[in-house]
Amino acid sequence: MRRLVRGLGSSSKAARQGFAAALAGALEVLSTAGLVDASRAADLVDEVLPTPTANMSRPDAKDRRLGRLFALGAVTRSGPAPAVAPRLLAGVMEVWLASPFLREAAGAVVLDLLGNLAIEDAEMVIRGCQPLVDALHAEPEARG
Repeated sequence: MRRLVRGLGSSSKAARQGFAAALAGALEVLSTAGLVDASRAADLVDEVLPTPTANMSRPDAKDRRLGRLFALGAVTRSGPAPAVAPRLLAGVMEVWLASPFLREAAGAVVLDLLGNLAIEDAEMVIRGCQPLVDALHAEPEARG
């Protein structure tokens, strides 16, 4: 799994998509078998693809954010437990805030994540994520 997550940081678009599909499939099979859970998968994402630092080059930071978004999306598609959802949502919102060009993709991951939860759990997760609350209440951006 470490190799799959590491591959998500690749600058090659096709490689990133392939690694994301493989990771999602592996997580689904391994979590069904009880061999790995979403919390451990999220730990691995944070370990292998940590949040970009200020001293990273722009292209490296962009690749890292894309990799993190793809990885968090794969964990989301594996059907994580509600207890892990706030952590996944926080990671996706980090990408949302740092990279406006990834907001649509990040929004799709947010919708997948919340759609996998019971309504009560989704409401609690949303209320606990101030960046998402702020985004939902923000005025639409002017289009130029």
